[in-house]
Amino acid sequence: MTSGVKVLVLGVLAWGMLAGGLGCAGAETVERKAEPVGNPVLGLLNKDLIRLNVNIEQITKRITDLQGMPESADPTLRELRGLDLSGAQLHKQQWILQRDQLAFAKEQVNKADDNPSGKSRLLEEWRARQQQFEAAADDLRQQRHALERKRGQVEARLVDRALQ
Repeated sequence: MTSGVKVLVLGVLAWGMLAGGLGCAGAETVERKAEPVGNPVLGLLNKDLIRLNVNIEQITKRITDLQGMPESADPTLRELRGLDLSGAQLHKQQWILQRDQLAFAKEQVNKADDNPSGKSRLLEEWRARQQQFEAAADDLRQQRHALERKRGQVEARLVDRALQ
């Protein structure tokens, strides 16, 4: 295995662990079998893609449920629900971004398996896309962190008001 392919494989494996662990934190565990493949990297990517697709389906249902809730007369409760909805939508964007990056990585690995002479070009394409992905993922994480902080403040106001 050439050093460029090793970097690609290590990057894919590292990202797969991140997507399967941190990116899916709090999601319900769903076990589905990944399609059997000869390349273990492809097996890992398939498994993570399945998990992300399940998570996206579940969060889409949660978004629909939040949108279907009746409006509250209390403006603070409305704000809290709006933050919950925004947080769920942002989380869905994160998972879609992760899924799309893993699908691209899977495609690159498949192409490399089919045409080993093109590995260096595929690696460069993957590295360029990985940099774009990391920037977009960081942006979404910052947005989500800000929403979580705001939600905590609104929730604290509700508790404060309830205890007065």
